[in-house]
Amino acid sequence: MPREQWTALAQRVERLLNGQQDLIPLDLDLEWESTAQRYAALVIRAKARQNQADGSAAPDYQAIKANALIE
Repeated sequence: MPREQWTALAQRVERLLNGQQDLIPLDLDLEWESTAQRYAALVIRAKARQNQADGSAAPDYQAIKANALIE
Protein backbone atom coordinates (compact mmCIF):
# COMPACT_ATOMS: atom_id res chain seq x y z
CA MET A 1 0.00 0.00 0.00
CA PRO A 2 1.39 3.42 -0.88
CA ARG A 3 2.36 5.47 2.16
CA GLU A 4 0.05 8.33 1.10
CA GLN A 5 -2.92 5.97 1.65
CA TRP A 6 -2.03 5.06 5.27
CA THR A 7 -3.90 7.94 6.91
CA ALA A 8 -7.05 7.34 4.87
CA LEU A 9 -6.86 3.61 5.63
CA ALA A 10 -6.53 4.25 9.38
CA GLN A 11 -9.45 6.67 9.30
CA ARG A 12 -11.61 4.17 7.42
CA VAL A 13 -10.79 1.36 9.88
CA GLU A 14 -11.65 3.64 12.80
CA ARG A 15 -14.97 4.55 11.20
CA LEU A 16 -15.78 0.89 10.61
CA LEU A 17 -14.98 0.09 14.25
CA ASN A 18 -17.23 2.90 15.45
CA GLY A 19 -20.04 2.11 13.02
CA GLN A 20 -19.85 5.53 11.41
CA GLN A 21 -21.02 6.15 7.88
CA ASP A 22 -18.86 8.32 5.65
CA LEU A 23 -20.62 11.59 4.90
CA ILE A 24 -17.61 12.88 3.03
CA PRO A 25 -15.73 10.34 0.93
CA LEU A 26 -12.27 9.58 2.21
CA ASP A 27 -9.21 9.86 0.05
CA LEU A 28 -8.88 6.08 0.28
CA ASP A 29 -8.69 4.35 -3.08
CA LEU A 30 -11.52 1.85 -3.54
CA GLU A 31 -9.05 -0.99 -3.99
CA TRP A 32 -8.09 -0.61 -0.30
CA GLU A 33 -11.65 -0.80 1.07
CA SER A 34 -11.42 -4.58 1.50
CA THR A 35 -8.15 -4.12 3.37
CA ALA A 36 -9.81 -1.64 5.74
CA GLN A 37 -12.69 -4.06 6.33
CA ARG A 38 -10.27 -6.93 6.99
CA TYR A 39 -8.26 -4.87 9.51
CA ALA A 40 -11.43 -3.78 11.30
CA ALA A 41 -12.57 -7.41 11.56
CA LEU A 42 -9.17 -8.41 12.99
CA VAL A 43 -9.41 -5.69 15.65
CA ILE A 44 -12.94 -6.74 16.59
CA ARG A 45 -11.86 -10.39 16.94
CA ALA A 46 -8.79 -9.44 19.00
CA LYS A 47 -10.92 -7.36 21.37
CA ALA A 48 -13.40 -10.21 21.75
CA ARG A 49 -10.58 -12.66 22.60
CA GLN A 50 -9.11 -10.17 25.08
CA ASN A 51 -12.51 -9.76 26.76
CA GLN A 52 -12.85 -13.53 27.06
CA ALA A 53 -9.35 -13.86 28.53
CA ASP A 54 -10.00 -11.03 31.00
CA GLY A 55 -13.35 -12.47 31.98
CA SER A 56 -15.05 -9.31 30.76
CA ALA A 57 -18.64 -9.68 29.76
CA ALA A 58 -19.42 -9.50 26.08
CA PRO A 59 -21.41 -6.47 24.98
CA ASP A 60 -25.15 -6.95 25.30
CA TYR A 61 -26.81 -5.59 22.19
CA GLN A 62 -30.56 -5.05 22.18
CA ALA A 63 -32.86 -4.18 19.29
CA ILE A 64 -35.20 -1.25 19.82
CA LYS A 65 -37.94 0.32 17.74
CA ALA A 66 -37.08 3.97 17.15
CA ASN A 67 -40.76 4.92 16.89
CA ALA A 68 -41.35 3.56 20.39
CA LEU A 69 -38.90 6.11 21.80
CA ILE A 70 -40.97 8.99 20.47
CA GLU A 71 -44.30 7.78 21.89
